[in-house]
Amino acid sequence: MPVNIFDIRYEEDDTPETGELTNNGNPPNTILIDPVNERMNISIQVNGEQVDAIYMYTSEDIIAYANDFVWDLYSSIDGVNWDLEELDVAFIPYNSLDLRFEFDI
Repeated sequence: MPVNIFDIRYEEDDTPETGELTNNGNPPNTILIDPVNERMNISIQVNGEQVDAIYMYTSEDIIAYANDFVWDLYSSIDGVNWDLEELDVAFIPYNSLDLRFEFDI
């Protein structure tokens, strides 16, 4: 069952363990990242609801280089202090039919 996303923030940031990400003014559920090869931190606020999966959609099929992406997973209670949950997540499947990465939490 989908959960309500209250806020999405992203920015290039070399210290993902601390600090609040910038509110980029995009509507909820929208992240615009260009170029693809940039290192980005993305936060998704769901206000305490349980999350079992996260889908990150792309605007085109990137199956040819989907394995070039590197993922680290953090969690936070307050959106400022972050706990590393998993470093270099080994394999995040890319669904080329639905144009999305599929994270099982």
